[in-house]
Amino acid sequence: MILKVQFCLIFNSITQLNELIKKSVDDRQNLLDKIKKIETEMKSLSQNMENINSINKYREIYKCHKKNPEDKQFAEEYYSELSVYKIVVKEILENYKN
Repeated sequence: MILKVQFCLIFNSITQLNELIKKSVDDRQNLLDKIKKIETEMKSLSQNMENINSINKYREIYKCHKKNPEDKQFAEEYYSELSVYKIVVKEILENYKN
């Protein structure tokens, strides 16, 4: 009888332990999924911050170009800055449109 009781206690303990392990594994996976999602959001926010920094950096050049679009020399001289500005503005608009 004592052996039977001990067996039942051990069996219940093993079953409970297995259930706890399974729950812990599931909880861990859920946390990893949440972490991955947060990291993705952080990368997106970081990229947006870089884009906004570029917009602020090149805004005056872009304004000058818009005021005088026929000034080809200015457009050639600041081609890189204008290109970066246009690209990052497009990215920002696409990100916030969705």
